[in-house]
Amino acid sequence: FILEDCIEAVVSTQSTGYTDVNQFPLDLRNRMEDYFYYHWYNSKGIEHSKMMESWPRTLKEDTSLFLHRILFAEWPVFNEASTGCRRALSSRVERHGFTPGDYIVHVEDCVDCVYFVVRGHVKILRDGDVIGILTKGDTFGEKWWPSASSGKSNADIQAMTYAEIEVLDHTNLREILVKFPDYWQMWHKNLK
Repeated sequence: FILEDCIEAVVSTQSTGYTDVNQFPLDLRNRMEDYFYYHWYNSKGIEHSKMMESWPRTLKEDTSLFLHRILFAEWPVFNEASTGCRRALSSRVERHGFTPGDYIVHVEDCVDCVYFVVRGHVKILRDGDVIGILTKGDTFGEKWWPSASSGKSNADIQAMTYAEIEVLDHTNLREILVKFPDYWQMWHKNLK
């Protein structure tokens, strides 16, 4: 625990130095600090993608399947996919953590991803009014149909609690649909 505390202190000092040098406003500094501690608490400073860069493809896929196991077990669009398709998808999905108050998507942002809420609560805001709340198992973003271009968000999406969101961008999805054309029917059926 002593080494872990020392590493956390060094990284915390770097984070504080960064915010001091750049003179960020207090509210932004607080959000950055909250994110830093949240990220540190959940990862202990380990970046999975960097750690796995030099690993063989199959080890990366096995590790990614484990890291994204909630997503692959609970969403029909993933758990009904073939084993090969799930393995390919697993290394293309990214997990992002958000702290309370963080905006995940702003109104008018270009949306080129599908977002899956794995943990936490997020709210949908239109003109400052809450029009919906999403929790574990919910999906938002651009579902992406090959015949349509990516759209713009018509609402803000903001984390209400600490939230974990799995993200699949359209470029990676398009790659999967080319490699696994039978997956298109499943994607269409489960996310329409």
